[in-house]
Amino acid sequence: MDINVRQKNRLHIVSLSGRLDAMSSPDLEKVLMELIDNGVLSILLDLREIVYISSAGLRTILMAAQKLFGKGKVIITNPKVEVKEVLEMTGFDTIMPIFDSMEEALKCSS
Repeated sequence: MDINVRQKNRLHIVSLSGRLDAMSSPDLEKVLMELIDNGVLSILLDLREIVYISSAGLRTILMAAQKLFGKGKVIITNPKVEVKEVLEMTGFDTIMPIFDSMEEALKCSS
């Protein structure tokens, strides 16, 4: 999996590509925890290029959301249909915003 981080105002956009599974989730966890430990409060996960997400990937995203609970947020954008179905089936849409486009996410997070 490839991870690219860029900043737009106070929002950090983490773009992912490939598979988010047991092999790659430790890399994402390291990036997310480093951002949060450095004071980042708003993280947008761009899942446009994620083709598969496992329970390990879901756990990593949930850990970041829990660490930011009450002081910040994790936002998900651009999930493919299959990935969005997994996010909805596991209830992620009830604990964090999920947007179909980057434009929607940026508008609602500002």
